[in-house]
Amino acid sequence: SFDEYNVWYQNKQSPAGWIKKPHILEDIYSHKDALVFAGMLNTLLNNCDRVEIACLAQLVNVIAPIFTAENGIAYRQTIFFPFKLASQYKGAKALRTIISAPTFLSRIGHVNEISQSIVYDEIKRDIAVFLVNYADEENIAEVELRSFGKLNVISHKVLISDDLEKRNTLSEPEAIKLIEVKKLPLNNDGILCITLPKYSYNAVIIKY
Repeated sequence: SFDEYNVWYQNKQSPAGWIKKPHILEDIYSHKDALVFAGMLNTLLNNCDRVEIACLAQLVNVIAPIFTAENGIAYRQTIFFPFKLASQYKGAKALRTIISAPTFLSRIGHVNEISQSIVYDEIKRDIAVFLVNYADEENIAEVELRSFGKLNVISHKVLISDDLEKRNTLSEPEAIKLIEVKKLPLNNDGILCITLPKYSYNAVIIKY
């Protein structure tokens, strides 16, 4: 069991307009936080043989993917989107991936520029490829899935922003959102060639 996971600063900041009641321990997540959060999800998926339960710290308000305003709207924080896409495959099986990628130096040592996880759902006959590009430039990912036979790529969703600190707020609730990529990854005999924009989270859905 892994409890609790999320990104948080506990900086007690709140969007303008939330003045009726005090708001404490509220983190307004940035695009950068969404990339970190997506990498956490990939790590959990890649270790699901050991992590049987992983609990997100909160679901609504405080340090959560969904925020509400009193007598107002509910809106999605940046971390909502990778959580939603991964949760849609909660009954799927995770594949053990082998990756070769450029690295960058972080505070914990060298880290791959690309974070990855792949799951497949035998009932839906879906394969979901989740990729995070931490690099400040575009990367091309080649994903080999030849064991599944003929593949049909049906969607490529991306979370992207030129500003790593950009956030969804009460006044701008859709500043960061998933975008459907019109040009789908190239499928060549079970090998996908996927363009990953800089600082992006990518979800590619495939039928097999």
